[in-house]
Amino acid sequence: MAVTARSTPACQNVVGLAEQRATARIAVGAGSGEIAVYMLDGHLVGVRANDDTTVLVDRLHAKGLVNAERARQLHTMQSMSMPILGRDHVDPILSLLVEEVDAATFEPIIRERFEENIARFVGHRGAPRIEPGSLPWTFNLLIGQETIHLVERAARSWDLAQSLEDARLLVLGPSAPSEPAQVAVAKLVAAGPTAAKDAAAATGLEPVSARATVARMIVSSMLVDAPDREERPTNLEGAHEDEMEAFSGSEDRHRGGAKGGTFVTDRRNLDRVELDPTEDPGTREPTYSAPTLSESDAKEKIEVANEVLSVLTQAIDEERGGHRGAAVIQILVDGRPRAYIPLFDSIRIGLTGVLPPSDLIANLRRRPGAEQRRMLNQGLLDLLDRALDKAADELEESRFDDALSKVMGYRQRMGL
Repeated sequence: MAVTARSTPACQNVVGLAEQRATARIAVGAGSGEIAVYMLDGHLVGVRANDDTTVLVDRLHAKGLVNAERARQLHTMQSMSMPILGRDHVDPILSLLVEEVDAATFEPIIRERFEENIARFVGHRGAPRIEPGSLPWTFNLLIGQETIHLVERAARSWDLAQSLEDARLLVLGPSAPSEPAQVAVAKLVAAGPTAAKDAAAATGLEPVSARATVARMIVSSMLVDAPDREERPTNLEGAHEDEMEAFSGSEDRHRGGAKGGTFVTDRRNLDRVELDPTEDPGTREPTYSAPTLSESDAKEKIEVANEVLSVLTQAIDEERGGHRGAAVIQILVDGRPRAYIPLFDSIRIGLTGVLPPSDLIANLRRRPGAEQRRMLNQGLLDLLDRALDKAADELEESRFDDALSKVMGYRQRMGL
């Protein structure tokens, strides 16, 4: 069996120190390749890598936030042993960067680097070095995250990233992307068979997250292997034409109020709206609104979601015993993102891990009709994506692969 990030000594030590509520610095690698995480009373609160300086300056430059001359100056300071990110004290040069770069733009870059470093740390196969009681200043402290969940998520991202073959040729699959990074990949791949490495670069994310994003798109049937021929598959010429129209900024037309009533312009997903009878129909194009979500449509989508949840619940129960699977799904439902709180309000999961359709639909009907289809689609997809990630953490690799094979294509079956 391949070595996974969860089984590396680095990952095992972080988990062990978290359970012991220890305060320590744990490092792997050496020289410019060293990465260290910092534990405070069992909580992972900081991480830094010795190449943070070079990487952050280069990324700020690539995004146009630091000009070429300023980037050269910072790299010169680094070569003169003037650390930008510091180790033991607050760094004056980092303070300058914070003043020069808008905080709202800089913070996501720091956050990305934080998550990237954790994934690189848990994926490192070398023996870690532990310094008990050591907690020097680090540039990206994180408070309020559950350490085990944070580490397991990073391990899953690392494993997904490593599973992606750079030269693998991909085309659009039957499921539509929903997140900005996925849409960026779809725009590139729509032009024809694309190497996985190039698809990852199109996300605009740091390398680990970029590769994991493409791997997840393959798992979810948003991307599939290109046929063994050079000509473009016929399904790309017509079947995805509407989706790519929606991706194009010049074609976007949004509907709805300020509280989330935004609808896609894919016309096959829209209902015709009557024109003003006083106008000549030939003088303007018809407008469109979101289709009403029927009871049968809602039940079909929930049924597909429940098939996935049931498979994952059974697999977790078989490996962990008891009703661990249902408990895991309930925690995911209770911890849903703010946008889906109304959809999953007071929802209780059954012992087989399934959602109660009638209660879910009752919650849905309390929302404006124009919002219902989007909320159900996105709410269920978010839950299933998080359930798959959690199952990967709970299950041995072979059992997870078996469960995954049983639920492949669920987005397509949900009509997405």
